[in-house]
Amino acid sequence: ASTGKYFDQSEIEDIFSPKNHQIIRLAALLHDLGHPPFSHAVEMTFLRYPSLVQRAKSAYTIDDGEYLLFDGYSHEAFTKWIIARSAPLKSCLSASDLMTEEMIHDIAALAVGDARGHLSAFNTIISGDFDADRIDYLIRDNRHSGFDIGLSPDELYNAVHLVVRKDLSGESHFEVHIDRNALPFVNSVLSSRERLINRVHLAPAGRAGTQMLTKFLYEDLEKIVSPRELAKTIIRLHQYCTDYTFYDVIVAKLPQRKLC
Repeated sequence: ASTGKYFDQSEIEDIFSPKNHQIIRLAALLHDLGHPPFSHAVEMTFLRYPSLVQRAKSAYTIDDGEYLLFDGYSHEAFTKWIIARSAPLKSCLSASDLMTEEMIHDIAALAVGDARGHLSAFNTIISGDFDADRIDYLIRDNRHSGFDIGLSPDELYNAVHLVVRKDLSGESHFEVHIDRNALPFVNSVLSSRERLINRVHLAPAGRAGTQMLTKFLYEDLEKIVSPRELAKTIIRLHQYCTDYTFYDVIVAKLPQRKLC
């Protein structure tokens, strides 16, 4: 990065290049790719019962120097690994003549807010306290939960800028800046998030359902004797399983009787 107050023209053209534009779009699209079915509800299983992750790690460590699985647990690690290492997805991304191996790794890093170099300026857009994903799910979840708050991302169109900042070492870098014109929108996002968490995410029925799902999944995975098979099952859960296929598996395991 430049050590002066401003970036020169070539650096600016590189930051706002068509290549970086494509990287940002794909990183935003693939941001939550590593979530398991039912998102944080299933993630809670591995956080609450770390012995599952430890057993998987003991027999199946994926370590190519950059992408680690089972070294702790986070859906971000699965997101980076799926983007960079999953054959079907890499094949899809590589179908574009403009896509390079380096760009795929940049997409994987930016998708979890861990980009370096000039792309680091966009980390907060993809993964931050006020990111594109959060705005999207707040609008969607509030509407479908009956709390339509009328948020419009169009209010950000002329309010988001990249500005040059200097860190303590004197090095210049770009940062995302939201000007005062967008403060009403920002306040609406923060208040709608609090309302959604309190009225929906922490509702008694939802919390009870999460506890039941967590316990069910733990008991099912604990029955897998082979640590290697356990690891493969956890990977499949994150890489291929959806809410719908997960539900089908649960129904298939239940006794054949009426549920109500």
